[in-house]
Amino acid sequence: MTSFIILCLLWSFNCNNPQENYCTNCGVISYHSTIYDSSTNKFENRDLILPARICYKDSIIIQPSFSIEFWEYNGNEKGKTTIDHYSYLDLKTRTVYDYSSFSDTAKFIKKYTLPDSVNLSGGWSFWRKGLSYFSDSSQSLPDTTINHVSYQRVISKKVYTDSIRGSISYINIGYMRCDKKKMLFHIDRTYDDSHDCPIVRFEYLVTGYPWIKNEIEFIKESLSKEEMNVFNTWEQYAKNNPVK
Repeated sequence: MTSFIILCLLWSFNCNNPQENYCTNCGVISYHSTIYDSSTNKFENRDLILPARICYKDSIIIQPSFSIEFWEYNGNEKGKTTIDHYSYLDLKTRTVYDYSSFSDTAKFIKKYTLPDSVNLSGGWSFWRKGLSYFSDSSQSLPDTTINHVSYQRVISKKVYTDSIRGSISYINIGYMRCDKKKMLFHIDRTYDDSHDCPIVRFEYLVTGYPWIKNEIEFIKESLSKEEMNVFNTWEQYAKNNPVK
C-alpha cells in the first residue's frame, strides 16, 4: 500500500511539473535593456527593445535575431521590433544555421561561417573586444545583494566638456557575480577576461539622459524536453550538412 501511494505521488509530481533535462552546462538566459522611470521608481522596458531569450548547451547557442521597422504616421515616427529568425551557433567552429522559428520542425533558411573578426549580426556578440566600459582604474564599491543574489560592484567615472551643454558626466556601474565564472556571455568581455568575476549587470548615467540598465538574467540551468528536441534536431542537421 505504501509503495502504491509513493508511486501515485511521483506520478502526480511529474504530471504537474514540466519535465526538465538537467545537464552540466546548459540552460537559458535573458538579456534585458531597461530604462528608469522616475514616475514609478522602476526600471521599465525600453521602446523597441525586446528581452533576448538565449538557450545554450555546451558550446552551442540558439538565439533570436531581431529586426526593427520604422515608419511615419500622422507626422510621428513609429517602430516595431520582431524576431526575424533564430540562429544555431557553434562557438567552436563559428558555423551558423538560421531557422524560421524555435521549433524542431522549423524551416531551415541558410548556413554559413563567421569570419574571425565578425560577430553574429542581430544576436549576442561573443567575440567583441576593444569596447570596454570599465578598466583597471575603475574603483570598487561596497558589495550588495539584490533578490538574494550577491554582487561585487565597480564604478567608472568620466567627465567631458561640451561647447553647448557644458560639463557632461558619464558614470558606469558594473555588478559582478563570482558564482558565474567562465560563463559564455559577457557585457564587457575585455574587463571579464582580466578579472575573476564577470560583469552581469551594467548601469550607466549620463548628464541630461535617463538612467539605463543592461542585465543578464539567468533563467535556469536546464532545458525542457521541447528545447532539447530543438537542440538535438538542429545539431543532427548540422552534422549531416556541414558548412563547406
